[in-house]
Amino acid sequence: MSAETSQKSVLIVDDEEAILFAFKDVLAGPDISVDTAQSIYEARAFIHHGKYDGAVIDLRLSGTDSSEGFEVLQLVKQHNPQCVTLLLTAYARPGTREEALSRGADLFFEKPVSPEAIGDVFRSYW
Repeated sequence: MSAETSQKSVLIVDDEEAILFAFKDVLAGPDISVDTAQSIYEARAFIHHGKYDGAVIDLRLSGTDSSEGFEVLQLVKQHNPQCVTLLLTAYARPGTREEALSRGADLFFEKPVSPEAIGDVFRSYW
């Protein structure tokens, strides 16, 4: 990265530990720090105590009928409107993409999505 580029910080929120590990493994580096949360409660704590340049948020954190990811998305955008937000889900229904974008997500992906694709997205924004 150039001298003008500062350290970036990313929050990854997903209930699946393997996804957290894979995304963190690809994103973390000397110029990007990564925090991970497996629940809405952990995510809230990170958001209230940190500032993020990017966030990867799973829509469903506590079961197939949940949608806590929308709440996490709104919290991230309230604390830092410039944060690049990606909402992910393996359970998209008609209208899920539109709702995610209307609630402030910059991008919406259906799982599975490769960690490398997420890394490419952030690099394109930064």
